[in-house]
Amino acid sequence: MTAPLDKEILDEVNAVTDYATVKTMSHDDAVAAGLYHTIGKEIDDQYMATIQALVLDHDSIAKAAGLKIVYTPCTAQETCRCAGSCRSWASGMSSWYRSRRSRMEASHGEEPQS
Repeated sequence: MTAPLDKEILDEVNAVTDYATVKTMSHDDAVAAGLYHTIGKEIDDQYMATIQALVLDHDSIAKAAGLKIVYTPCTAQETCRCAGSCRSWASGMSSWYRSRRSRMEASHGEEPQS
């Protein structure tokens, strides 16, 4: 995402104070509404070409050929050093998840976990 949309999107994400109020929809509804688009090979190829042009050390890329990376909001919360947007988002999602888990456990007569 590029400016100015990147800042506008982050502003919207950071404005969320209660993740339970975030509107969602099913995949099928999003497709039907024209809000879900699958990015094809042409875009993937353009993206990879752009990324490869930015690589400074091609030997490092070759050495890491089998490297597998898993991204989660928890990962961002622990390692991200950006201006705080990722950590704020991850912290909010963690709070939302804990709150939702507690409500679910309470509704099933279980003792909420902390």
